[in-house]
Amino acid sequence: MFMDKNKVLLLLICFLLFLTGIGFSQEEGIVNLTPSPQEIVFKESGNIGVDSDWTIIVNKSAGDELFVAQELQRAFTDNHEIVLTLKDFSAGVPSKKIIFYNYLTLTVSEEVLPNISLDNNFNKQGYVLEVFPDETIIICALNAQGLFYGTQTLKQLISKSSLALEIPIVKIRDWPNHKIRGVHFCAEEIDNIYKIVDKMVALKMNTAIIERDSWYDYGLKQISNLSEYKELFDYCRKRYIEPIPCVQNFGVSASVLSESPECAEGIWVEKEKFNFIGNIAKPIIPAEIDIKNQDFEIDDDVDGVPDGWDFYTDADIVENFWDVDKNEFYLGSRSVKVSIDKPGNSNPLVQSVNVTPNTAYSLEFYAKKAGARTAGYPISLRVAQWDKDGKFIIENYMPVKNSQWQRHVLNFVTQPECSLIHIVASINNSSGQFWLDSLRLKRMNGSLVNVIRTKTSDISITSLDGSKKYIEGLDYSIKDGDMFYLDYDKGDAYPYDIAKRKQSVISRVKGGNIKESETVSVSYDFILQCNPFPWKMPYCPQEPKTYEVLFESLDHLINSSLRIKSLLFGESEIFGMNRDSRCIKAGKSNADLLASDINKVYSYIKGLNPNITMIVMDDMLNPDHYGGRDNLQMVYSGRVRGSSAPAINHIPKDILIYSWWYDAKDTNNKIKNSSSYFKSKGFDYLAVTWYNKDNIDNWAEVLRQKDNSSFGMINTNWPDTPKPNQWQGLELTAGCAWNYNCKLEEKKK
Repeated sequence: MFMDKNKVLLLLICFLLFLTGIGFSQEEGIVNLTPSPQEIVFKESGNIGVDSDWTIIVNKSAGDELFVAQELQRAFTDNHEIVLTLKDFSAGVPSKKIIFYNYLTLTVSEEVLPNISLDNNFNKQGYVLEVFPDETIIICALNAQGLFYGTQTLKQLISKSSLALEIPIVKIRDWPNHKIRGVHFCAEEIDNIYKIVDKMVALKMNTAIIERDSWYDYGLKQISNLSEYKELFDYCRKRYIEPIPCVQNFGVSASVLSESPECAEGIWVEKEKFNFIGNIAKPIIPAEIDIKNQDFEIDDDVDGVPDGWDFYTDADIVENFWDVDKNEFYLGSRSVKVSIDKPGNSNPLVQSVNVTPNTAYSLEFYAKKAGARTAGYPISLRVAQWDKDGKFIIENYMPVKNSQWQRHVLNFVTQPECSLIHIVASINNSSGQFWLDSLRLKRMNGSLVNVIRTKTSDISITSLDGSKKYIEGLDYSIKDGDMFYLDYDKGDAYPYDIAKRKQSVISRVKGGNIKESETVSVSYDFILQCNPFPWKMPYCPQEPKTYEVLFESLDHLINSSLRIKSLLFGESEIFGMNRDSRCIKAGKSNADLLASDINKVYSYIKGLNPNITMIVMDDMLNPDHYGGRDNLQMVYSGRVRGSSAPAINHIPKDILIYSWWYDAKDTNNKIKNSSSYFKSKGFDYLAVTWYNKDNIDNWAEVLRQKDNSSFGMINTNWPDTPKPNQWQGLELTAGCAWNYNCKLEEKKK
């Protein structure tokens, strides 16, 4: 059994490890530790050897500390085929030993060593590791978590010689600068999450944000695979990694809309004229809109330019950057090829079409591309909106996505002052080629597909002059058509083809107030995907059912056996808000809608558990990000209702901001400005990085400034992140999250 004098000696050693340091400088030794420790001293040259005669000493009655010791024991066995004995303190002190010692659980008389204190830098995740030349290794910490991190460092110190395992004679004082150090998983398979968690353990990371659609499971009234998640959460927590579910909501609301598509932010069709023909309401304005020479087949003047189109060349870019291609086409005998041979801008193909304001349109086309692998969506078909005075309003776009002929659909809504559109084929800030063929333009306001029917949004029919409001059941009846949100997992990317979807049917009730052959005004909201990425459909924050769906999921999640401590909410990339009647009639600004949504979610989760931390993605709250763009919603068929960033002034200060920037170069100081901005508003924030070294380096440089220091760092780890850059980003973020003074080095794979 340890005698009192041994306890006092060990305590004195631990205390001195915290407060002193003498010996060789770090440069005189060679170690490769990730993350790099705060302080490392090589006390003398040379190493000590570890073999099977060594013993691990630990307080076996402390379960967490015992687990840490067993993890080290397994590491020696699995990685080095050396079996170390594991003993309790009561078994005595062997000559060759690794001692785990919890600084706070040692009982010592104050007369022997009074007023024990630690310096201000040290915290409960810190540790001291010292290797002595007399074949003793001591890991001291305030708790089992600190011991665990000391163990990860010890494992990295081990090198293998021809005779034995060797460990340098060092003293390390170490602690993290950031409280939170983590990874955000998006749609990773469970098995792969375990693999990444094991990498996180070695890097001393402590937070796993897990984004999964299965946090929503309405049919079963419980989280699907709950036992599987429980096992994963327990595995993480045993290794001091706190799992945080990411629940996508306002902007990326696919999960909510898959359950209740009528919760989508729709398109408001106001006072569309229908005529009752044979007792069935038919739109007066035809759906088909004329595009001249939509297949590029006609060239009556034989000038080489398809009739009806304007084509331009630019000698500074390329000698001729459009052409009629008779070898590549989708239909007919030719297509148009647009090309640019060096990075620049090319907008050579234009046709003007008269349109009506406040009207939804669908532009279908077939296209294929080659080249243009730069960031963003450089190859695209665009619709530029103009007013009657020739003033540009806004531009909508659809990127060309494939190297094979593929159908694309660009849905858009004209702004209130729009009277003309230009259809433009463009290559922007890039080089490459693409082929275009078979364009079709449809007016969608007369379509009765995807009509939203709730208590707050329904079909309304009045007389043309508005003096009479007709009543369903008395004056007319409705046979509902298709109502759906596309299933993008099954490739249903463009479901808005009227010919393939059943429309709602409005019938005149005989004996009612609608006369035979009467023309009426019909108003309603309907779903139309106006974003190139189908999962980026916002839900409607003015629809009560939206929160019935969302809160039911949160109820199951928070009250489950997962013991949730924090939740990350998307509130991100909200493209197309404030455009259907429910929101427009509410008269709220975009900032008001965003703040209202955040506050509703906050109040609900705090009502279930006041100790849960709410984390919110920052891009719509950030004036340097999407939140600062007044015209952002117009690009996705919304209206000018101001920027959304002012919502930051109307949400609780204890919300933790998830500030993500993926730019490789912080040329406009977006990262620096964002960190200062949220601090000035009274919010703590997480610095969220990408896999790119320059991006992480930019974040690290900002965080070295005390005024901008963050609450933590998160590396986003999407399944399609290029490997090995995926692992590089993980390691570099871990290094900076632990130690402000990290030196970023790319590891060659």
